[in-house]
Amino acid sequence: MKATRRRRCEGRPSHNYCGTGLLCCRSLESSTYMRVRLASSLACAVHPGLLMTFRKSLKGFTLLEVMVALAIMASVIITVLGAVNFQLGILSSERDNTAFTLLARARMAELEQQGQIVQKSNGTLAPAHPELTWQAELFPTEIPMLQKLVVRVRRDSDKREVALERYILK
Repeated sequence: MKATRRRRCEGRPSHNYCGTGLLCCRSLESSTYMRVRLASSLACAVHPGLLMTFRKSLKGFTLLEVMVALAIMASVIITVLGAVNFQLGILSSERDNTAFTLLARARMAELEQQGQIVQKSNGTLAPAHPELTWQAELFPTEIPMLQKLVVRVRRDSDKREVALERYILK
C-alpha cells in the first residue's frame, strides 16, 4: 500500500519524522497507519490512542517467547546433564566392581593352586593396585568334606568391598 499523502504526527511538530526512526503516514484510501522504517531502526512506535494493528504482520519473536523457550531449554539441558552424570556414576561403580571381582577370582585361584590354604590370610595387591587389600578365610560347613573359602577385596578409601565364596574339598 503506497502512501499518497503524508500527514504530520499527532502531537508532534509539522514534520513527518516522529523521532523513533519511523515515518507516520496516513493513506487517503484507508484509515490505518503505515509505518516505514528509516535508517535501519527496528523500533515499533505506538502513538497515543493507536492500537497495535500491525502486530500480526511483524516477524520475529517477543521477549516473552524467547524467555519461555530459554527456560524450557535450560530445564531440558539440566535434566539431560543429570541423567548423564547418574549414568557415569553407575558406569564407574560397575567398572570398580568388575575389577574387584576379577582380582578376587585371581587371588582365589592362587590360593587354590598353593594347595594348603591357611585358615585366615590377608595382604595387599601391590604393586599393581596398592590401594586394594585382600582377605581370605576358611569356614567349616555342615558337610564334613567341604569348606567354604571366602575371598574379600577391599578399597579402604571408600570402604568398597567385593566378597567371593567358593566351596572346596578338604
